[in-house]
Amino acid sequence: FPASREDISLGDEIVILNEKDHTYYNLNDLTKKYVSTTTAIGGKMQNEEDVALNLAVGNDFDKIAEGIALYKTFDEVKDQMEKLDEAQARRAYDNLNGYITAIRSRGDLVIPQVVVHYTAPDGSNIAGTIDLLLISPQGKLKIIDLKTSKNRYSTSQDGKYNIY
Repeated sequence: FPASREDISLGDEIVILNEKDHTYYNLNDLTKKYVSTTTAIGGKMQNEEDVALNLAVGNDFDKIAEGIALYKTFDEVKDQMEKLDEAQARRAYDNLNGYITAIRSRGDLVIPQVVVHYTAPDGSNIAGTIDLLLISPQGKLKIIDLKTSKNRYSTSQDGKYNIY
């Protein structure tokens, strides 16, 4: 559910993700710094090219998963791809769509791209994004975290990415 003006005026922490640089911000306090969960668990890469590629491919998969969760067709999400070509995006869409359809057949609600955050007692802040949050008919919560990695794809001679 989107944040409302009331949430902001009450001073609730509203943390959002800037997809371009994978930085989290608190809309009520832009000076508040958040460490991403990926960085906190040692997922920071040294090579800027690898960082950019991982972010772009991860964002593509996030957009596919979000589109499916929001009942969008492949044609409605394919033009949002930054790195995946149409065939790769189609394969990812079809696989994820089958998985999410099976989840929904059990009656689960599928909510995409949920930002979560925590402030530790020492004042440090951490934030991350749940790719898909599932809520069962009994109210149980489940988290699906899609993983993409430079180790899971490579560039072929024609410059396209091979997804494994």
